[in-house]
Formats: sequence, C-alpha cells, structure tokens
Amino acid sequence: MKGMLTALAVCLSLVLGSGTESLGKVEMGPQKTGPLSRTPLDIAASADGKRIFVLQEGGGVQIYSVSGELEDELQVDAGSDRIAVSPQGNLMFWSNGGEKTLTLATLDYVREINTVGSPYKGPADAPVEVAVFSDFQ
Repeated sequence: MKGMLTALAVCLSLVLGSGTESLGKVEMGPQKTGPLSRTPLDIAASADGKRIFVLQEGGGVQIYSVSGELEDELQVDAGSDRIAVSPQGNLMFWSNGGEKTLTLATLDYVREINTVGSPYKGPADAPVEVAVFSDFQ
C-alpha cells in the first residue's frame, strides 16, 4: 500500500510539475488597423488563415487578406447578424435572427491571369477556367 501511494505521489508530481513548465508566453506581433465602411457585426476567419470575413451592418461582407488588404465585398441579407466560413473556405453561412433564417452560399475565388504574349489556340479572348484539385497529393 505504501509503494502504491509513493507511485501515485510521483505520478501526480510529474503531471502537476509538467503543467507549469508547458505554459508559454504569448507575444503579439505587428498590428494593422484600417477603417471599415460600416459598423462590424461579426468576424470569421478561414481555417487556412488566408482570409478574414467581416459582416457589417446592412448586410455587407468584406473579405480581407491576412495582411489586411481588402480583397472583395459581397452583399448578404440586410438583417444578417452572424457569419461563419467552412474550414475549406469555399462555403459561407450567415444567419438572420429577426427572420430566423440560415443561408448557405458557395464561394468561388476568381483571379485574373495575365496571358499577354502567351501562345494560344482559338480566339484570343476566349474565357478560360482553371480547376484546382487541392485534395489530391
């Protein structure tokens, strides 16, 4: 019994002792503050950390890069009060508490690609879609 109590005391001291050593210090990096066009109501970030979504009064959603640059602005229901983004960043959800609704929308990120001087076949102004399959290795 005495040996069991000693073993329990050693395990307890290891657990309690290791907890204080694992606590780290939190440091804050540089900050960037910018003006918003309307009052913010909610904020969501994509799981990959690439974008920040700010829901504003009147139904505006501003999308920022992590460097703080405004990438785009979308319009959702004027009474929207909460926003969320899927982990992949391709779905956006917003709720409207007054109307008791939840809305889901898919997000497609469109980027201009400069093709000036590149060889082509067919009309030079033909639209081109590039599909990225990021789930394959």
